Amino acid sequence: MFRPSPEQLSKVLEQLPEPAYSLSLSLVGTGLRVGEAVGLKWEDVDFSSRTLTVRRDVWHGRIGSPKDDASERVVPLGPVLLANLKSRAKQPQRWVFETSVETPIDPHNVAQRQLHAVLERLELPKFSWHRFRKLHSTVHGSAGTD
Repeated sequence: MFRPSPEQLSKVLEQLPEPAYSLSLSLVGTGLRVGEAVGLKWEDVDFSSRTLTVRRDVWHGRIGSPKDDASERVVPLGPVLLANLKSRAKQPQRWVFETSVETPIDPHNVAQRQLHAVLERLELPKFSWHRFRKLHSTVHGSAGTD
């Protein structure tokens, strides 16, 4: 399976439009599952404590509970992701990743229209949102953190 290098990841992130950029940054920065990230509302983000709370997920348009009990958790936010979120913040009841009609985005559509277009332009193999989640542990593992 293809694993982008740090340089390749930087190039991908530089070229991604919204919402793919912020979604990718969130997955790499937190290790969330894509459905958990798409299920975030602004009320789940605590800027003062620099954390977010996973309370729900969205999968194929259905809003549900996280995968299991341990999936409902508080996740720390690094400075880059925190700044990105602050710059995009909206009313508490709105979705962090929403469409123009204020519904959660469809990550499959965003991958098809935005992520895969950038990967093709950069001549990189296609990969899914799950790869960004896995890059979270790779980044922390190479830095010697959990």
